Amino acid sequence: MATSSFWSGTVPGGAPSAEQDASLAGMAAAANLVHKTVEALARGDEDRARRLAAQAAARPFDEHEEIWPGPWAAHYALFERVTDLVEDWPEGDHAWVGALADLMGRVSGRQLDELRHLAAVLDQDARLLSVDDDEARRLRRLAGDADPLAEPSIGVPEDERAEYVLDLSRLVLLVRTRLEDLLLDDVTEEGGS
Repeated sequence: MATSSFWSGTVPGGAPSAEQDASLAGMAAAANLVHKTVEALARGDEDRARRLAAQAAARPFDEHEEIWPGPWAAHYALFERVTDLVEDWPEGDHAWVGALADLMGRVSGRQLDELRHLAAVLDQDARLLSVDDDEARRLRRLAGDADPLAEPSIGVPEDERAEYVLDLSRLVLLVRTRLEDLLLDDVTEEGGS
């Protein structure tokens, strides 16, 4: 019996192929290094964060997915952090979009490119992510001309990958802190009323 595998097509018995296993392991390793980079930054350990970001950036090219795992994992960490928080966000409260807009005014370069891309993806997948129409309109404005299908992490030059991972890890921490603070303020206000 043969079943279809998401990454590699038909595989006997439906088991992942060796290529898929290697790809998943490489991606998991890169994601783990990015997570550790963010946590090192959260503790103020810049040296450790730099070392971890360099390790993530040095992960070998994933032939199966055709990506560099380090930059992609940092890119995905931002998406995952925001979507996880948005899923828990109180319905009808659009403060998270305002927080993203505020952050866009405070960052530049690749961090701004990533936030614009994130806004474009959130707009494109609004229904799937339970983003309401007003939030989607605001996200569309924030995205500008960013293409949701053109990930900024693709094509980062080799000599910039470590700094890219570090910059995105800083952005993940910034976004996480800002959105978690907003969510906490909202809960505190509800509890105080």
